[in-house]
Amino acid sequence: MLTQKIIRQEIEELKGIMGSDSLVIPGMWECARPGVLILLWLFIWPLVSFNLFGETTADTLISVGFSSFLGLIILFWIVSARGLILSIPNSFLKSSNVMLFLQNKIKKYTMCYMLTISLLALLCAFFTGAALGYLMPMMFVSIGFVFAFNADVSRYQLSAFTEIVKAVKAQ
Repeated sequence: MLTQKIIRQEIEELKGIMGSDSLVIPGMWECARPGVLILLWLFIWPLVSFNLFGETTADTLISVGFSSFLGLIILFWIVSARGLILSIPNSFLKSSNVMLFLQNKIKKYTMCYMLTISLLALLCAFFTGAALGYLMPMMFVSIGFVFAFNADVSRYQLSAFTEIVKAVKAQ
C-alpha cells in the first residue's frame, strides 16, 4: 500500500536524480512497442471475428478501420507517456514502490481492456453482425476504461503533486 511518506521519499529521490542530469532518452521502439501491440490487437480482433461469422466485407472494413483508428490514437498516448517514464533511470524505475505500483496497475487495466475488446468483437459479430453494433459499444467501453483509469490513478498523482509543490516551496 502506498502512503504519503513513501511518495514523499521517492519524490525527493527523483528530484536528486533529476538534478544530477542522469535522465536518459529512450529509444522510439521501446516507447512504441506496447502501443503497437494494442494497435495490432484492435486491428486483428474485429477482422477475425467478423470474418469468422461470415459478415459482409463492408461491415468488416468499417469495424477494422474504426478500431484501427482508435488504436492509432492509443498508440500516440502510449508513446508520449512511456517517453516520459522511460527517461527516468532504470535503477529508479525498478526500485521505486510508486512506479512498480503504477506499472502493475497499468498492466491490469491493459489486459482487462484487451480481453474486453476481444469478447466485444466476438459477441457483436455473432449477435448483431453489423459494424455499428461493434463500434458504439467499443467507443463506450474505451471511454469507460479511460475514465476509470484516470479516476483510479489520479488519486496517487494528486498526492505526488502535493509533495512536489511542497518541495518546490521549501527551496
